[in-house]
Amino acid sequence: MTTSQILFLTGLLCGAFFAGVAVYVQARHGAPFGRRYWTVPAWLLLGGVAFGGAAFLLDSGVAEKTLFEAEVPGSTDATPAVLEWDIPVEHPGALHELGVYPNSDRDVDAPADVRVQLVDPVGRVLIDRTEALEPRCDTNHFCDWDGYSAEFTPAAGGDLRLTVTVLTPDVPTVHVRVGDERKTDGHRIPGY
Repeated sequence: MTTSQILFLTGLLCGAFFAGVAVYVQARHGAPFGRRYWTVPAWLLLGGVAFGGAAFLLDSGVAEKTLFEAEVPGSTDATPAVLEWDIPVEHPGALHELGVYPNSDRDVDAPADVRVQLVDPVGRVLIDRTEALEPRCDTNHFCDWDGYSAEFTPAAGGDLRLTVTVLTPDVPTVHVRVGDERKTDGHRIPGY
């Protein structure tokens, strides 16, 4: 089951649950089955289906444009990690999007330093950046690192050489995604 399908089913089940609660509340107040108001439960169910459908469409659009995606071990306690991939270019001249996201299973409080280099098939450097990715915290005050993203347009076909160097020690995993605006048959890795 894909993430897109899970999002749709979540919206559908939430709508069905809240519609059921609305019917149950009317039954608890003594309304006979034929005299219950069905407008509110119907709108709740319809809202859940609409929300799930919108989430499905948004997520599947990202999946279709995925050219390459990986989640790999990052750096250890003492040594930086040098991660390298060859990524095929399917649509030269099309806008591509690169995302590098260090992940942690624990709360972080210091930036992660990452160097990202992308070289096209003829040896031109498309991206060469060193970034300090600051911690970002969610509503539960769990902090993880921010990601790095950039857009680029490869001029020729062939393989791009992507090198991600994690300079900060103890970064458990790194998630990398490359999207292609013209791709229509991409797939996400499990969990995304």
